[in-house]
Amino acid sequence: MISKMKTLSRGVNIWLFTLALGMSNSYADEVNQDINGLFDAGGIELHLECYGSKSPSIIVQSGFNGYGSEGHWGAVVERISEKNRICIYDRAHMGKSDKLTESNTINDTSRQLHTLLNNVGVKPPYIMVGHSYGSYPVRAFNHLYPKEVAAILLIDPTQYGQWADRIGKWRPNTEKYNESQEADRQLELSYWNNPMKNIALHDLKGNEEILTETANFGDKPFVLLWAKDGIWKPGNDHGQDHKLVWNRMKNLYLKSIENMHKLSSNMKIEFARTTEHNIHYYEPEAVIEQLNHLLSQVK
Repeated sequence: MISKMKTLSRGVNIWLFTLALGMSNSYADEVNQDINGLFDAGGIELHLECYGSKSPSIIVQSGFNGYGSEGHWGAVVERISEKNRICIYDRAHMGKSDKLTESNTINDTSRQLHTLLNNVGVKPPYIMVGHSYGSYPVRAFNHLYPKEVAAILLIDPTQYGQWADRIGKWRPNTEKYNESQEADRQLELSYWNNPMKNIALHDLKGNEEILTETANFGDKPFVLLWAKDGIWKPGNDHGQDHKLVWNRMKNLYLKSIENMHKLSSNMKIEFARTTEHNIHYYEPEAVIEQLNHLLSQVK
């Protein structure tokens, strides 16, 4: 999901947290060789690449139409793998992973990832990294497996509630829309109501329902890395008549951002120098800097 509102993301970090239950206070070296290939994730095979050998392992969730094997994480992987294991993968139906025949939710994604990591021997604790839409499965994974998540980094993430906000900004019962506006509304409704319409078969409505039941990050270390000049500004207002709708979207967006800044009692907010949404590609050093800083706190 790339850049501003029209592509569903302007979306808007990683700290490390030592788990108290069932884990050592020191992270041992692991001697696994690099991992690269298709592996069982519970009835489906997903493509996974892991480099480096030290725990905690850093697990990356790409954006809406992104996937690990497309190569955008190369610079980050190269540098971080010198110190720690870092894993990138292709979610189901994307890249080199198996295709789906039905829609999937962020809970499905999280359970598949959990099985995948167990099957290849990449053990917790994990530092979960999510870019853009990757913020959604990161939060679901943290909710399902809270003791396995040490810390969270979100990179220019999709704010939680964005999909519901896109539908909520319209008021068809009290407002009239011109032909262009109505076309926009119907397009957004089609993706909302029919998961088979989007390239990765994400159940957008189902995901929003799941998010309402997920826990915040508590006191886990959490870094939120925005692109420069974040946070999103409404794009094309489609004329004066459409301005009311987009101002409403902006207000909903800003409220969601405010809530995002309260996800953890142990967080910091950073801004990259680039205005590009794919910070990890255009300014990988910003991501590397945060990872190195946080890893140094753990060791």
